[in-house]
Amino acid sequence: MNSKCINFLVTNIIALTIILLLTLFPIYKYWNIFSNPTDMERYEQLYANSQYVLGEASTHKIDDNEVYIYAGYTYIRGDDPTLVNFEHTPLAKYFLGFSYLLTGNSVLLNIPLYFSILLLFYLLASKFIKNKIILYVLIVLIGTQRLFYFNVSQGMLDLPNLFATLLFFNILFSEKKNLILKYLFLGLSLGIFAGTRYPFPSIFLLIIPLLIWAFYKSEFKYLLVTLLSLISTYFATYVIYFKHHSLAQWPKFEWYRFIWFAGNRTIPKFLIFQTIFLGRFLGWWNNEWQTISTWSIVWPITFVGSIVATYKNKFNLKNFVLILYTYGLIIFYSIAAASYDRFLIPIIPYWVILLGIGLDNIGTKSNFLGEIKRSLRSAKSLKDVF
Repeated sequence: MNSKCINFLVTNIIALTIILLLTLFPIYKYWNIFSNPTDMERYEQLYANSQYVLGEASTHKIDDNEVYIYAGYTYIRGDDPTLVNFEHTPLAKYFLGFSYLLTGNSVLLNIPLYFSILLLFYLLASKFIKNKIILYVLIVLIGTQRLFYFNVSQGMLDLPNLFATLLFFNILFSEKKNLILKYLFLGLSLGIFAGTRYPFPSIFLLIIPLLIWAFYKSEFKYLLVTLLSLISTYFATYVIYFKHHSLAQWPKFEWYRFIWFAGNRTIPKFLIFQTIFLGRFLGWWNNEWQTISTWSIVWPITFVGSIVATYKNKFNLKNFVLILYTYGLIIFYSIAAASYDRFLIPIIPYWVILLGIGLDNIGTKSNFLGEIKRSLRSAKSLKDVF
């Protein structure tokens, strides 16, 4: 272990202890799930008798958790990844399948994944917030939300998706001297993001901040490295696909999936705000209220708090792109008719960070709008703004 690692462990021992305890909590809470092997025969029967196979004749409507776990099992045994749950990209489901292959339990590897997510959240928040007490409170705020620790026990795609965005922003804001390596890893993180769930158009919420960053840092030429890394990573998640299909069939599949996602939707817009503020949303299929069991008063507080705290944010490139992503994602959710609580997993940590930045800057005289005005008055060019 080198001196940098030792120094990191020593200076962050309290945060690491908190993260470890928060990681242990879902193990304690859902020990019956983690301690028993996954009954894959049951999942196979559930799928065989589900709406995916029998259509309207099915007696059981298989849920996303069940279909993702079964899909991961079929993928890891070498089946075509477009046969079961073609809608979403396969990487997170491969992760579930690998967990089953390695341990006999499809969600056991979610535990180290959750530890990694909390660690990446802490590292990202540390790039904006200097007050350690605020940082510790923010970690606890995330880790004690049932929305997060419950999903550790589930075979869902949202925690891997959050991992990818946290990894992306940690790399983007890093001070690596080797820019080729940095932009290579940025492409890798984008590839992981694209591989965890269908990435269009949400991936542009990461690509646009990257373009802005590269432009203002005069690092535009390195984006070719990112592009090649992104494409390579994305194609790597579909290696098994090419065992069953030719390369010529690939564009047809992607177009079919795009049309499927872009097809006419009857879901009303802005349901996500009902979920955030009420802990329920009006089901469009039966006109009845759907209660969110994981709802917490923390959701509306952190959402509104992040908006208010943005006023006390600092106006610089790093803060700007984080704000752009956070508000861009909630706008996307509004338009794309997101409604379920799981959609909030990739965004609540960013509300919490923005809220923490505001609290960290509460004693300062500067504010976001004032800094924008001063920057625009004094800037000789757009680059000077940042």
